[in-house]
Amino acid sequence: MYEMRAEFDPDATGGPENTSSSLALLWHVISKEDNQMALCGQQLAQTVHESLVAGGHAATERCCSPCLAVVRASMQAAEVQVGAAQPVRS
Repeated sequence: MYEMRAEFDPDATGGPENTSSSLALLWHVISKEDNQMALCGQQLAQTVHESLVAGGHAATERCCSPCLAVVRASMQAAEVQVGAAQPVRS
């Protein structure tokens, strides 16, 4: 299972200084090896995530496409391995 962490969405209006209801969040998937790094390579700040979740005032949220692509590839690889381990039935 993967954990996700929210950051300010750099492609949307707003940022760390924006405390209005128009704040936008971008959710990243956290690396299992390093909980400060997203699968897309983005360095994550725990303090930003905690303040965003506690504030609960994001107008829009989206998921990081590169992070989700890594998860998708990992799941597909696991499915291939499971399929290869199954005995062939005739």
